[in-house]
Amino acid sequence: MTGVLTTAAVLGAPLFTSWALYITLVEHPARLDSGAAAALTSRWTWLTGALAVGSVIPLTLLAIRPITRRLLAPGRLDDDETIRLLRRWGRLHAVRTALGAAGPLAFLRALAAR
Repeated sequence: MTGVLTTAAVLGAPLFTSWALYITLVEHPARLDSGAAAALTSRWTWLTGALAVGSVIPLTLLAIRPITRRLLAPGRLDDDETIRLLRRWGRLHAVRTALGAAGPLAFLRALAAR
């Protein structure tokens, strides 16, 4: 049990720090630059964009990284397993790309609404 808690702490702390850094460097300055009206009228759009962008981190760590590790692990995978993993990696990366694009689109929509 201690190992699980240690792992959660080691993974959770940088995840929180990454999220907090994003808010500090990107989201909050954009909120301030957008003025009070944007903060009051389109907060759900900003939240949607922030969640879309922020969700790529856990997606990468929890779903994509294990596939990458398996593909790069010592020892040879058979061709069928390699193709299966590459296809899954590609689908997950497409989701990650769509989420990365959805964030800025939501932000632009929020800016247009002000």
